[in-house]
Amino acid sequence: MKTRQIACLGAAALGLLVMQGCDDGEGEPTAVAATVSCGKGRVGTVAFPVTAHAPTPPFSVAAMDKSRPDSLFGGPATTTTVAAKFLILSANGSEPELAAIRSALEHRGVPYDVFVASTEPPLTATRLASGTRGNYQATVLTDGSLWIPSGSALSAAEWQVLADYEARFRVRRVSLNTWPDPAYGFTSTGWASTDVTPLSVGCTTAGAQLFRDVNCTARHDIKYAWSWLAQPNAGAPLTPLLTDAAGNALAALHTGTDGRESLLLMFANDQYLVHSLTFLHGIIGWASKGTYLGERRIDLSAQVDDLFLSSDMYTGGDYRMTGADADAVRAWQVQRRANPQTPNFRLAMAFNADGIFVEGEDDLMNELRDQSNDWHWISHTHTHAYLDDVDYATAHGEFENNRQAALSLGLQGFDVRNIVTPGVSGLVNPAAMQAATTIGIRFAVTDSSRPGCDNPSPNKAFYNAISPSLLLLPRRPTNLFYNVSTPAEWLAEYNALYRSYWGHDVTYAELLDKESDVLVVYLLRGEVDPWMFHQANLRAYDGTHTLLGDLIDATLTKLATKVTVPVRTPAMHEVGTRVADRMKTDAAGVRGTIYPGRALMLTSAVSTTVRITGMRPGAGEAYGGDRLGAVTVNPWSATCVALDAAGQGCNPRPTWAQPAGPAGTVLRATCDAGSNDP
Repeated sequence: MKTRQIACLGAAALGLLVMQGCDDGEGEPTAVAATVSCGKGRVGTVAFPVTAHAPTPPFSVAAMDKSRPDSLFGGPATTTTVAAKFLILSANGSEPELAAIRSALEHRGVPYDVFVASTEPPLTATRLASGTRGNYQATVLTDGSLWIPSGSALSAAEWQVLADYEARFRVRRVSLNTWPDPAYGFTSTGWASTDVTPLSVGCTTAGAQLFRDVNCTARHDIKYAWSWLAQPNAGAPLTPLLTDAAGNALAALHTGTDGRESLLLMFANDQYLVHSLTFLHGIIGWASKGTYLGERRIDLSAQVDDLFLSSDMYTGGDYRMTGADADAVRAWQVQRRANPQTPNFRLAMAFNADGIFVEGEDDLMNELRDQSNDWHWISHTHTHAYLDDVDYATAHGEFENNRQAALSLGLQGFDVRNIVTPGVSGLVNPAAMQAATTIGIRFAVTDSSRPGCDNPSPNKAFYNAISPSLLLLPRRPTNLFYNVSTPAEWLAEYNALYRSYWGHDVTYAELLDKESDVLVVYLLRGEVDPWMFHQANLRAYDGTHTLLGDLIDATLTKLATKVTVPVRTPAMHEVGTRVADRMKTDAAGVRGTIYPGRALMLTSAVSTTVRITGMRPGAGEAYGGDRLGAVTVNPWSATCVALDAAGQGCNPRPTWAQPAGPAGTVLRATCDAGSNDP
């Protein structure tokens, strides 16, 4: 296994990298090299390490992981319980498949443990269960044999322990990179490297039922992942889920004679590969039998800074949006809302009211005020003052004057709790933070590309250590720079920065393709982080289209070929509340106990709201093929959630639930963006 480091790739080139735009606090890249250096040595472009590896070796564990007679397959489902937690089994702790499944579970908030077979004490029955109580609801193998150079990292006895647990508790297994073992019923036809030529696969009827959030009317590319090519033998206990044009099964369900069910993927996976991001959600749902703690949503929060101000353009001059621009953007939003992929689509306008011309003479202000319910509104301070070195009175005036302007203008949807500070400044200034707290501000953005300002873990943030009531939400910068308003301007700056890397000047279509590759990864991961844009990006450069609209349309078109999940555009305080709830729940010691087909019992050390996927039919919210719920759990007593269709699973109430875990604390930290340079 070898690792190749690919540096400074912008738009997920090779389908493997994610770029975070480099900016000087307002979105302008300043240089390009192996990484893009922004003012004060900030790193803007992030290249992720890409692991290149061969297919899993043809090593059979069938003799060790043997099937047993049907009589040994568990008792009635009501006689056993399982904890609402996944177990990931890894060979050596460094497989890209381990990173892939961890990322997927963490973005959703699903509890899990990792067992690294080559370094930990042997896997025992007591590690997996106690009496009739199972410790895990699903098992996930990074590869089918947990291969290390000497063979399998699990001994024959450990494979038996694992299989016995799965059989007894009816726990499903997933293998994320599998050699199609003839002992399971495969006829191997070879393997394929997809680095140059992708392998196109489609859903079978069974696949469409399992991957119910995936667009199974489209073909999907397996790319940059070694793949085994194999077909099931006639009569084999295999159900293909994904097949290529030759009939090879790239994903299949296997059922053992003891009733154990396994989902086998015959291709490699990684946390940044689009095919992994496309299929992992359905895999998690299948492995859990549809019920688990946590949830997946696809949110697109596009925040447009500097509204009512003008921006200096890369090619010279400056530009300020007009009323005609606002009308064009509104018309585009109306079109997006008519698309079932993006109902209720709204941009978020981060405004500086000091930039408004004389009332009645500002066509931009008049148009936006007349349409104020069409946007989310966020304060960007009154004059766009940098806040790193200001005193309390100055900061208070910046916040309060913009708040008063929002009230005077009647901006529907404005919420005082939200702030985008200019250049992400002031977050380490005690005077500014005290003023923000006094005004009632509770959510501020950071810049995820700055050291110490990114998510501490997926979909989590941190409270400001200086002002603990203020939650700092990481925001993704993009390569749609603040100082461009037309395709020609954007291309001029982009090619000046990246010509040497790409080896040529890209076209506008290429630019949109490269940058939408980045953004679609954020969406497929289920990231909650907002995205940063600027007012000049909303210029209707041909009377109808805008750069921001072009980029978002390209991203959502690409997303629609992958999944059919509705894309939400929540307001900033909705994002903040979701993140705050997640942080509180993760620190609350929440434990879930599943009575299969009957009920979910929840315990917690403190009062919290627990997000659940797999509510019973008719309960909760239908979203992307799932039923999502939010359940309030109080300490000292278990909360019962009925899972059966009739809603009677808690009557009578189950008698046992796991004790709550220890309560923790939410993270408090500082984000010194150092962005007061003009």
